[in-house]
Parts: sequence; structure tokens; C-alpha cells
Amino acid sequence: MYYQLSYDKCMNADSFFLVESKEWVIGVSMILRFTPIFSSFEVENEDYEQTIQLRNTRSNLSNLVKISYDNKSKSFSFSEHPEIKGKYEIIGYTKDLIRDRESILAEPTSISKLEFDFIIEKYGHYFHSDSDLQNLSYSWDEVTNIEGGVIVENKRVKHSNSLIDNLENSLIIEKNRHEKALGNRSGVTSMKDEYRSQCLKFMNEIEYLNNQKEFFLNYEKYEQDSILDSYIQLINEWSRFTKFIKKNEIYNHE
Repeated sequence: MYYQLSYDKCMNADSFFLVESKEWVIGVSMILRFTPIFSSFEVENEDYEQTIQLRNTRSNLSNLVKISYDNKSKSFSFSEHPEIKGKYEIIGYTKDLIRDRESILAEPTSISKLEFDFIIEKYGHYFHSDSDLQNLSYSWDEVTNIEGGVIVENKRVKHSNSLIDNLENSLIIEKNRHEKALGNRSGVTSMKDEYRSQCLKFMNEIEYLNNQKEFFLNYEKYEQDSILDSYIQLINEWSRFTKFIKKNEIYNHE
């Protein structure tokens, strides 16, 4: 199953009586749906919330759009991350109803944009000014038609950015140096027995570090520092291994 995520942006108010519908209101919300598409494993108790990869970091979608409200002008301002611009839309509105002025348990009820705008226009002074409207919940909507070439966000490597790309290139260069060193051993017939265990140790350590690197890359909860450190360890180990196999004294010759 494929799906998209939506997040609310909530406005708190001093409780007021909505004369037109004879209801007590303590807040309103707008709901933002984001364009990025995710896939589900469709297992019991699955957590559908995801983060997305930006150029140099990963982020929760709700953090990429900030909405502020000024109760004096009764106006909203939007501040969005450049990489999410044009990739979300407001799909709904709610009002938070309470039983009476003293109640604190609110029940969200869907409303139209027309009613939302009316509440802000007439009762907007009751709402608190806020530089960053709070997100309290998220929801998901199934996407049934996926066009070819569409990126499914959670199938990408979890930690992919320019820093890691540069380290990956450095790792490739180091591995190529190793391959070149292997090809330059002219006249070598075999490795001396006393050095075989050290060679095997290098190979095992490189395999371990490579598996660790791949695990960190694909496991979202690891911090980038851990990933960068695993790359550096792996590059250094390849470098040490290359220096080892360049030593002439470890080989038998023709």
C-alpha cells in the first residue's frame, strides 16, 4: 500500500461562544497534506509516520512548514523549507468544541474553509498569537495510482546527503587504489604463511565495517555522526590494507 501523510496545525483560543451555531469553541486547526509518497508493510501496529531525506538532513514533514498567526491583524504567515515548497496543500479545517466555558476536553469537528475563514474574521481576537502553530496529530491517506518514476520516500537510503556522497566517493577511490595495488604485484607467486592471518584479519574487519556502514545508512534512528564515523573507519581500514599488500617482503616470488 502507498500513502501520503497529513499533519494538523493547531490554534489555541480563550474559550468563546460561537453565536451562529450556539457552540463553545476553544481552538481551530488546519490540516496540511504533503505530496511525498511512502509505502506500508501492512503489518499490525505499524507506525505510518515517516521522515524524508533533504539535501543534508532528514526531517519530519510537519517541521518543514511553519505557520504563524497574529491575532491583531487576524492574519497567517507561512514559512516553508525550500525543498518542500509546492509539495503540500491545505485539505481541511476543524474547530475544537467544548461543553461549556469551563470545560477543557475538546472534540474536534470538521468544518469548511468558509466557516474557518468566518471564525477567524469574527472571532480571531480570541485566538492566541503564535509564531509556530503546534502539530498535535497526523493521519495518512492511501494512494492507489502510482505513476512510473515516482519516488517512494521510505524505499530510499535513509541517510543520503552531500556529505555522505563525498565519503562514498572517497571510499570508492580507496578501493580502486587497493585493486591497483593488487595488480602491480609482478613476480608474486603467493603470500608467505606468516602474513596470511594478518591479511585475513584485514578482510574480516573490512567486511564488519562495511556491514555496519550499510546498517547505519538504512536505519533511520542512527545519528549522522555515527554514519560519518563508520565511513571514516572503513576508508582508513582500506588504506591500511592497501599499504599492507604493497609490502614486498610479505610475498614469495618467482
